[in-house]
Amino acid sequence: MGSENDEPEVCGETQVSPPSEDRTPSIPGLDIYEQRIELKQKLEERAVKAEEKLASEEKMRKELEEKNLKMIQEKNDLASKLEQEKDAMGDYGERLTKVNSQKADLESQLTVRRINFFNERPE
Repeated sequence: MGSENDEPEVCGETQVSPPSEDRTPSIPGLDIYEQRIELKQKLEERAVKAEEKLASEEKMRKELEEKNLKMIQEKNDLASKLEQEKDAMGDYGERLTKVNSQKADLESQLTVRRINFFNERPE
């Protein structure tokens, strides 16, 4: 934008000077100090975000652990109930076997008595 002879350009009635790289006096170490401040701010922001994320994950982990404990307890309760049902079914099975055996004995006795009854009948 500046002319070749680096004279200020005239724009309307105001003069526009070409940008100067050395406008502000440089203080040794100022740039490094500013960079450190900026880096510190960025690191603090990242630390806050990390702490928030950590708190959220800890809360979620705690909730999941509680759910897991409830599910383990429910599983144990169901396993116990299943064992009780198996025991009861075993008892019913034994009783059913005994009743079927008694039934077979009674049917056998009935058959023998019928045969005897028909054989002993006078004709």
